[in-house]
Amino acid sequence: MRKIFSVSKIIKSYFTKRFIAFLAALFYSVTNLADASYGYQSQHAPFKNEVTPRDFSALRLRREIGTVEKIFKSKNSRAPAVILIQDAHSIPEAQRNIQKIIGYFEKEYGIDVVAVEGASSELDPQIFRSFPDKEILKKIFGEYMEKGEVTGSAAAAIFNESPAVYHGIEDWSLYEKGLGLYQKAMDKEGEILKKLEVRSLKLEEEKKGIYSKELLDLDTTLENFRGNHSDLTEAVKKLAAVKAPEKGSELALLVEEVSREKENQDPIEIEVKKIAAEVKTALESSHASKTDLASFNDKFQEFQTSRISAQAFAVFLEGLASKAKLSLKVSGRLSHSMNNQRRMRDIEGTKFFEDFEAYAQSVKNSLFRNEEERKLDEESRRIELLGRLAKLELSRGDWEDIKSRWKAEGGRRKEEFENHLAFYRNAESREEAMFGNLMKRMKVGAGLVPALQKGQPQGLPLQNSAILI
Repeated sequence: MRKIFSVSKIIKSYFTKRFIAFLAALFYSVTNLADASYGYQSQHAPFKNEVTPRDFSALRLRREIGTVEKIFKSKNSRAPAVILIQDAHSIPEAQRNIQKIIGYFEKEYGIDVVAVEGASSELDPQIFRSFPDKEILKKIFGEYMEKGEVTGSAAAAIFNESPAVYHGIEDWSLYEKGLGLYQKAMDKEGEILKKLEVRSLKLEEEKKGIYSKELLDLDTTLENFRGNHSDLTEAVKKLAAVKAPEKGSELALLVEEVSREKENQDPIEIEVKKIAAEVKTALESSHASKTDLASFNDKFQEFQTSRISAQAFAVFLEGLASKAKLSLKVSGRLSHSMNNQRRMRDIEGTKFFEDFEAYAQSVKNSLFRNEEERKLDEESRRIELLGRLAKLELSRGDWEDIKSRWKAEGGRRKEEFENHLAFYRNAESREEAMFGNLMKRMKVGAGLVPALQKGQPQGLPLQNSAILI
């Protein structure tokens, strides 16, 4: 039986990188206001839908490119609808999905203006859009995207078919200030992390003399996972052995997947290989596009080299089969595994991680015997949080936690993290400035309505709704 790489390793890597995205935002909006000032002649396409949903519950997004997490409704009936997306900077798959999301709203809701972070003026992609060989262009930009050097919004400006204007809404002085603070903070990273490591090692020794064997074993597993020394599989197995996650939850699904990886996968793999042969024949006989055939070959190679599981490959084949109008027949076992795979694929990283941390803490709480153990655990949390601050990898929740802790502690060790704290305060100022720039354009009615990149929300009466993603 071949070794199947665990989906948990992918999720773990995804979580680690997702922390980097803090105040990045990309706003989308919908408008049919007359084109006006701001120094450009717009050639916006007319609305393709007569009505943009003011009721967020009516909004739909394909699961494979994004999901709706929370819904807020303004008391102002004339306020635009705004949809917020969270970004994962420099992660190729996330950037490709951003490009798809922009394209989706351009086509389905007539969005023709995208306002972006990281720029303060209009983007002009014409030199690239006029390049004669589109396949070469896509190949080159695809390589840069894989390196994390091209954003989804930039790719959308160049490659999306629907005409749109892309405009930056940064305060450039704040943007440059942020770059300077980032560099200063990073210069101190190594020094701070060494100090935290010394404190952490001392804390681990204290735990050995106070924690119960079961609690110490679990704590060590979780620390190894958070430090990238082990994968999510081990952590989940340890946690589930103490307390099972809520039935039907994504965590419960992950536990089931972890258990599945112990099973003999040979029958599933043999079945998937047969399905792959059927799909390949159907693609060739239906004269499928070169893109589909190349995609099939790439995924088949990944399956053959154990970079993706048989279940993941089967879900991929299902999509190609549909294009080739081929009806697949699969066993009950494979069908169940494919359904789990779809659910695993659709898990939203940040929310899953938050749920995982809450679950892990609830398991640890069930093992605490006294206040002394709780205090040691709280100190671990504090050191971990300071480590993420040192690396500038805070989530929104982490930043709010840091602010409340610093206030309670009277600013202890504040000087050491001066540039780190200033970086995040500047990020908040950038957010306010982008919101202000966005509002100015919406008031003037130039049709310059939002499009930030997966981050935090921003929001005058318009004739239609604004969609912030």
